[in-house]
Amino acid sequence: MNELDINRKIARDRIRTWFIAGASSGFGKRIAEALLERGYNVAASSIAAPGIRHPNVLPLVVDVTRQEDVEQGLAAAVARFGKVDVLLNSAGITANFSIEESPEEQVRQVFEINYWGTYHLAKTFIRHFRGNRNGTFAAITSQSGIAPRKWGVAYCGSKYAMEALLGVMTIECREFARVLAIEPGFFAGTDIIKNGLSLATSLEEYKRGIGTIERDAPDYGRFRNLIAPAVQRI
Repeated sequence: MNELDINRKIARDRIRTWFIAGASSGFGKRIAEALLERGYNVAASSIAAPGIRHPNVLPLVVDVTRQEDVEQGLAAAVARFGKVDVLLNSAGITANFSIEESPEEQVRQVFEINYWGTYHLAKTFIRHFRGNRNGTFAAITSQSGIAPRKWGVAYCGSKYAMEALLGVMTIECREFARVLAIEPGFFAGTDIIKNGLSLATSLEEYKRGIGTIERDAPDYGRFRNLIAPAVQRI
């Protein structure tokens, strides 16, 4: 691919409309609000209707674990705005328990949302971007998708799977789309811990040396990691 083709693929000046999955809280909501302030159109989706009010927002109820929900969400966004230029997947859930004590149904639940949700979005939006010959697919993964941590059997596993999926997309979609993996550490100002699944260990071997998930983050104590300044750098 020559330089002209790469520039055409990126086409930043053509970006007008974003579709955000997981826009009811955390990064998704803050990013949606920041984009609206900058004059973009935003299709803001979540499993519960996002409480965002703005003339340029289209609130949508979308369960990313359901392919038909994602397809209907894209159709609604296209009907309102004509096309989507950027997909941002901020939908996700964390989980904290040891491998030995992990409830299999909860591990599967985390994969359903984090990995299969990304897969459903990818399968739907790749087709749209290929038709437009332009698009950006961005997903918030995690440092836990490139560096494992304790109690991460579900969360790290699902984030590593997301990273692999995004890598495959980068290769397959390079003629018509950018693919971006956003890999934050622990950030104050999100509900990721409160909304996550967790199970306190009952085994002494696992209790020793185990701190909080926040303190286990590789950048703990080095940065303030507040969500608002991070969003402003988009």
